[in-house]
Amino acid sequence: LSDFLDRFDLETHPQDYYAFYSRDGSYFETLSRNEARDPRVLLSYGLNGQPLSLEYGGPLRLVVPFLQGYKSVKWIKAIRAFQADPLGIKRLRGQSQSAQLSEEWLKRHGIESPKGKP
Repeated sequence: LSDFLDRFDLETHPQDYYAFYSRDGSYFETLSRNEARDPRVLLSYGLNGQPLSLEYGGPLRLVVPFLQGYKSVKWIKAIRAFQADPLGIKRLRGQSQSAQLSEEWLKRHGIESPKGKP
């Protein structure tokens, strides 16, 4: 994702946010600049050498492996930068405000986090 943001000059200030919009016309979620610039965050267009199917969020899906699944938006159609967090749909409906996965959950599923990162 970071390479994509650089290529299309979508830089923000460190306190700003990116919003990722789904092709369904209503769903979107946000990431802080620091979350979006984490090297583990991907814009995925393929899986196992094949184009990403609609079932898995193709043709383009956001993958945020260190946050709850609702942050990994399927069917990406647009990305916008904001100065204030435009609270995504799930958080507006009461989902976890931080979307953080607990250390216990990460360990149980064999996911390693770099020191100092979620």
